[in-house]
Amino acid sequence: MDEALLIFLRDLMEMRDTLIERLAPEIAFSAQLASSCLTNDGKIFTLGAGDSSHIASLFERQLVDQYRIERPNLPCIALSEGDHPADKESFSANQLRALAKPDDCLIVFSSLREDHRLQALLDIAIDRGLTIILIGPSSASGLKQQLQDNDLDISIDVTHKAQLLDCQLSIALAIAGLIDFQLFGSDL
Repeated sequence: MDEALLIFLRDLMEMRDTLIERLAPEIAFSAQLASSCLTNDGKIFTLGAGDSSHIASLFERQLVDQYRIERPNLPCIALSEGDHPADKESFSANQLRALAKPDDCLIVFSSLREDHRLQALLDIAIDRGLTIILIGPSSASGLKQQLQDNDLDISIDVTHKAQLLDCQLSIALAIAGLIDFQLFGSDL
């Protein structure tokens, strides 16, 4: 069992390191988009599907509660499905309609399964003129097709949930660190 665990962890870390190195330009560009949003008096909305919702919440806390340095709190809102995720009109859709404006940015952490609620949220974000950053598996073709020219797709080529979450966590922390670096000159 110990050997199987070590093999799993080594494979997970090796896969993440390989993907992150390949995705570094997209990660840097996503931080530029988010920083630009913040410097133009916009705010960042973030949302995750399924287990990726925890990554979205963690990302929000890094911006609002300070990530690596003492600095002002940054405007970031983790959208929530509320108590009734099966409702036709989701709570997060209402949040986005009520609060979003064209200078804002939506960062979406998608899961391995297609989620029609995410597609509806992307439609709202597009209607409101938000910049969208999609961070998810390369298999999320339905969501990718909705993206506009000014949006960014960070595709993670994985088929296992643990690999996806591991990569999304690393990407979320990298973006938060780069935002601090770009806005406040902190170390990465």
